[in-house]
Amino acid sequence: MTRPRYSISALTTHALQRPFAKFGVMLGAIFLVELTVHSLQLEIPGWGGALLDAAALTALASIIMWPLIVKPLRVALKAEQARAQMILDTASDAIITIDDHGIIQAQNRAARIMFRVSDQDAIGRSVSMYVPSPFRERHDQYLETYRQTGGKHVIGTTWQFDAVRIDGEVFPIELTMSEAWVGGRRFTTGIARDITERKRAEQRASDALNYNRLLLEVSPIGAIVYKATGATVSANEAAARMTNATVEELKAQNFREIESWKKSGMLNLAEHALASNGVVEKDIFFTPTTFGKNCWLSTRFAPFAHNSEQHLLGLFVDITERKRTEERLQKLSRAVEQSPAATVITDTHGQIEYVNPKFLEVTGYTREELIGKTPAIIKSDLTPRHVFEDLWRTILSGREWRGEMQNRRKNGELYWEHEIISSVKNERGEIVNYIAVKEDITEHKRAEEALQQKHARLLQTERELLSAHESLADADRLESVGRLAAGVAHEVKNPLTIIRLGVDYLSKQFSQEGNEEVLNDVRGAIDRAEHVIGDLLDFSKQKPFTPHPTDINQVIDKAIHLIKHEIKRRNLEIVRSRNDLMPPIHADPDRLVQVFVNLISNAAQAIGQDGRIDVVTRLINVSERDVARFEENVFRPGEQVVAVEVIDNGPGFSAEHEKKLFEPFFTTKPVGEGTGLGLAVSRNIVIMHKGSIRISNHSGGGASALLMFRLAREHLTNEKTNTCSG
Repeated sequence: MTRPRYSISALTTHALQRPFAKFGVMLGAIFLVELTVHSLQLEIPGWGGALLDAAALTALASIIMWPLIVKPLRVALKAEQARAQMILDTASDAIITIDDHGIIQAQNRAARIMFRVSDQDAIGRSVSMYVPSPFRERHDQYLETYRQTGGKHVIGTTWQFDAVRIDGEVFPIELTMSEAWVGGRRFTTGIARDITERKRAEQRASDALNYNRLLLEVSPIGAIVYKATGATVSANEAAARMTNATVEELKAQNFREIESWKKSGMLNLAEHALASNGVVEKDIFFTPTTFGKNCWLSTRFAPFAHNSEQHLLGLFVDITERKRTEERLQKLSRAVEQSPAATVITDTHGQIEYVNPKFLEVTGYTREELIGKTPAIIKSDLTPRHVFEDLWRTILSGREWRGEMQNRRKNGELYWEHEIISSVKNERGEIVNYIAVKEDITEHKRAEEALQQKHARLLQTERELLSAHESLADADRLESVGRLAAGVAHEVKNPLTIIRLGVDYLSKQFSQEGNEEVLNDVRGAIDRAEHVIGDLLDFSKQKPFTPHPTDINQVIDKAIHLIKHEIKRRNLEIVRSRNDLMPPIHADPDRLVQVFVNLISNAAQAIGQDGRIDVVTRLINVSERDVARFEENVFRPGEQVVAVEVIDNGPGFSAEHEKKLFEPFFTTKPVGEGTGLGLAVSRNIVIMHKGSIRISNHSGGGASALLMFRLAREHLTNEKTNTCSG
């Protein structure tokens, strides 16, 4: 509060309440009269003048003594005002005092807080500053009416209306007014209380009441209010629909007399709620009395007191569809639980939420060990990664995935499963779970594998029989051809010897240059004939096979040396690509020299003039692809072998000729340049070495001959020994 203000009327009123003050005031009044007479130069005759002079002297003395009287009065008045202000400031309600014209005379601390205004900004101003528009503009009119009528109906009455804070915020208040007369003036005091929270609570209660009434009317939950006697007080439409009656019919019923309540057990439930004065609830199979369908009701009875009388609220929810759904789910649950197929359900992150007993039986895990884990707990490393990638790609798109996997049981045993995995969607089509149904097909797989092995052995046996048959046929044919070739060679070789002798004799007899050229042509023809005879004899001879550890590079170098004149004559380039640390092979070097002479000669003849022949030797591990490419299935995948490849840049050959390359007497060379026995003889030699040979067109042009040979046993033994000792 600010410093209190003192008016003459206030001091006078306070002073008149004390004896000395009354006397002082009287003397002061006489002195004032004397001063007035002298100032107006008035003359008062007789004893009146003398009396006035005496009174004036007395008043003068009193004035001189006035501070001795007034000061204690001021101190006492100030103390009383402070005590009064302290009492006012402790009040929780706002207290404001105004005069007859509505000017604020005082306000307490609660008023300053409520209206957010200081005393300096409030006292001396019109109280209309606390009245919101449009009532603010009419405030002076209200005051005038109050002054004229006295406003007795206003005093002592509590009013509710809106007020406004100094910052413009409008809020509701509750106001009680009183009035007092001081020194002939009327002052009005108002006690105001901020009822914002009360109004809000009342509004919430009103809204809740209206909402509950509306909710009761539109709710699908049936609601009926009964008296403890059983009589119906009220009911909503939902309750009428469930009981197959109208609201009016329900209001006319007494629940103790309803037959369907007795049969369904609902009457016992209601009686129990009333007797125990507690809430009871139960799902009841209910049959309405009049032509109603059987239904399931979730029933709840709650007793309550109203107007000192016990009542009972009954709430009924039709749960027929829920019960049917629960029944279907129970059937489904029993079916899944008893299913012969292992079933697992995961969330969208792959964590297991459910497994049936069959899944536990198949995997060997307990339910506690699986819940919260992922199906990776049973995954083996034998299922290819691309299978899982295809699985997730399929089910994430909402489609069903079917396939086979090899998994691992808890004890480490591998087993096969056929799986069907699909997504589970909610009513909005969103994926919420994944379900996998698995069938253990381990025994089926074992039987299938055994059957495949038997089939493979049967095919192998069949191939071996066919190969043996072909070998016998080839051997018989080659033996016949060999005998024929040997006979032809001997029959032709003798006449050729005589012809050569005759040519030599004629050369001595006719020394002319022209004759010598003719004789040289004859000698060349004889050489070619003898070469053919040599091939025939080599093809027919049964030379002893004497294999031993052999350096393949030395064999190739020797073969190249033997035909160097042919290579030089055709202006060909031999390019060697070799590994000098190549391990030895188990071979007959003389026979292999014959093979490489044939292959390099064929390459040279295919090129003709000005070309290139690459001869590559390397150590490789046989791949599945290598095994499939060769007719002779003599190597195992992963086996280490020496490979030799002869590549030319000639024209290659047609696909129809590829199958006939190794047939005796088949050749693509011009007449007179080959017998067609070179590749057949070479193939026989390679087979004798338990190796393989394949001739094909090269990807870079020309033809390629690829040969593979097994390493010498001595080398393999040493390698194993070194490995073990190391």
